[in-house]
Amino acid sequence: MGHAVVILAAGLGTRMKSKLPKMLHPLLGKPMVAYAVETALESGAERVVVVLGHGAEEVRQALKGYPLEYVVQERQLGTAHALLQARPLLEDYPGPIVLRQGDTPLARAETIINLVKALETSDLVLLTVKMADPTGMGRIIRDADGEIIANVEEKDANLAQRAIKEVNAGVYAFRKEVWAALEQIDNRNAAGEYYLPDLIRIYRAMGKHVRGLESNDPGELLGVNTRSQLAQVEAILLTRLRQQWMDRGVRMIQPETIYLEPSVELAPDVTLWPGVILRGATKIGEGCEIGAYSVLTDMELEPGVTLRPNVVAEKSLIKSGADAGPFARFRPGVVLEEGVHVGNFVEMKATRMRRGAKAGHVAYLGDADIGEDSNIGAGTITANYDGKQKHRTIVGRGVFIGSNTTLIAPIKIADGAYVAGGSTLNQDVPEDALAIARERQRNIEGYVKRKRGQAQ
Repeated sequence: MGHAVVILAAGLGTRMKSKLPKMLHPLLGKPMVAYAVETALESGAERVVVVLGHGAEEVRQALKGYPLEYVVQERQLGTAHALLQARPLLEDYPGPIVLRQGDTPLARAETIINLVKALETSDLVLLTVKMADPTGMGRIIRDADGEIIANVEEKDANLAQRAIKEVNAGVYAFRKEVWAALEQIDNRNAAGEYYLPDLIRIYRAMGKHVRGLESNDPGELLGVNTRSQLAQVEAILLTRLRQQWMDRGVRMIQPETIYLEPSVELAPDVTLWPGVILRGATKIGEGCEIGAYSVLTDMELEPGVTLRPNVVAEKSLIKSGADAGPFARFRPGVVLEEGVHVGNFVEMKATRMRRGAKAGHVAYLGDADIGEDSNIGAGTITANYDGKQKHRTIVGRGVFIGSNTTLIAPIKIADGAYVAGGSTLNQDVPEDALAIARERQRNIEGYVKRKRGQAQ
């Protein structure tokens, strides 16, 4: 029999000091609550119910595409009250139900699986963690047989109880009798809320077994209520991710400086220099080298690509043996074919550079197709925008474009043509022709002396 998971995601998160709903704050490019959802699905859950509250519609939109069910907690009256909102959907569900918090993104799928297994010999199972400093947390009290008999809040604990290091992680597993048990929880407390730890007392009073499953990973308890805690959790996720890729053969120089997201794919023998940022659906092939402080978003690099420092690139393809940088910029739609060389301060957009083409330095190539083995001189600009629409520049094979050239699109430079430096072209150039489009040079002798004489 499968299991269901309920995710509590209704909190306001006032301590985040943000207009963005707490559950949508990003961790490595994904909304925080997405980690809880993906963990639940990874555990094999048949049904996943998300309890929404503040920013309900925004959270629903952010989770679009996941197979989820939703309920809304209109008033936030505590964790037990939040769970009750799922009763109409799960009251008749025959299998185990696991409850977890949406703001504890480090809890693992295997923890959910282990909780479900533990429920086979108990009626209520909760995840516990031993903490070096449990200050502020509710302590777990066990009997001589190891069964949990109470969850004592710190303000109510005596000295012996405060010395206990084991605390409640807020993750529970139970069966459908939980719905009746929830009806017995009251709100006679300082906050006037209905709390899930009261289930321990109620189950014990019913003569049922309450078991604790101790996690060996204190990070599973880490919740996010502040920006500082968000950064702390993100650092742990990053450490895990870096270690995963290094274990698979990726070389990271000063790994603590490298940022990457779970959606990134890396092959063995990729080298990442300090400060590299890899985002989105970036995929880097075997043997690629990414220079320091490069930022790649939704990029695909085939094996053997070299990027020198400070390359900024997005939504483009670089094929095997090409190199770029330092300080190159690729906007969406760029394709660099095999053996292409792009130097410093070259910007491209929606441009294909075919095999062996070169753009050594200081150029803008937009909406262009540069032929095989062509050379783009320094200072070359494709004037692709006329104020209303974009136009294409086509450069053939083996073309030489001199420095400081402006190509006014639409324009085609045919195979083998040369363009003299300093030219501004607005007409097509035939095959093997030399195009010169500049004022003829004149030397006016004696001009400077006469000018100086006038000044005196």
